[in-house]
Amino acid sequence: MKEHDVPSTCTEYGSYDMVTYCTECEQPIGNEHFDYTELAPHTRGEAAKENDVPSTCTAYGSYDMVVRCTECREILESEHFDYTELAAHTYGEWVTVTAATCHTKGLAERTCVCGDRQEKELPFDFNNHDGATEVRNASEATCTGAGYTGDTYCLGCSNVIASGSAVSATGHVWGEWVTTTAPTDTENGEQTRECSVCHVTETRTVYAENSKVCMWCGSVHTGAWGSIILLAHTVIWFFHSVFGLFNIG
Repeated sequence: MKEHDVPSTCTEYGSYDMVTYCTECEQPIGNEHFDYTELAPHTRGEAAKENDVPSTCTAYGSYDMVVRCTECREILESEHFDYTELAAHTYGEWVTVTAATCHTKGLAERTCVCGDRQEKELPFDFNNHDGATEVRNASEATCTGAGYTGDTYCLGCSNVIASGSAVSATGHVWGEWVTTTAPTDTENGEQTRECSVCHVTETRTVYAENSKVCMWCGSVHTGAWGSIILLAHTVIWFFHSVFGLFNIG
């Protein structure tokens, strides 16, 4: 009778005993040990990827598709494969190499871990003016007209980078009054003065020595005809002041 049966596995041989028993007392009277001469077959598992070396941006990777025994993990089958595509570059941040200005484009670059470089053009930067400037549209203030400090232009892009402001008129610089016609006892005279900047002139009346200011109309009357007008206005003023007559307006 077979006893102590240890089946073979895929890596180790098994064994068993053949025991002989007495038919009367059922005690063992003989025992012979045997070893199995064949290993058990491997249990084939699913193919799995091993030894995976991913591709980089410069070198193709590879992997093995391996079938192992599920019991002893022995390799039953293996096939090697190479990846057919490179990995994408791993670039760092963009770094400005040449800054853009108002009239020139700039340049930026970024570098991959493998050393590969990419460049890109930077658009004009109209806030970064480069080069000389020029003031345009400036005008000086005159005696009667306002001036302007002028607008500042960038010569690189011809745009206004600073607006000017108005300058108030300076006003006339008058000289002394000069008598051009001397007054007489009955006739008014005239005086003239000149601006030393723009040379414009203005005149004023120099009243006759016997002229008087009318209390009614506020005018200065001279000469014989002026005396008559002054007398008439004085009478009107009197009646208006005392009796309320001639209430004009």
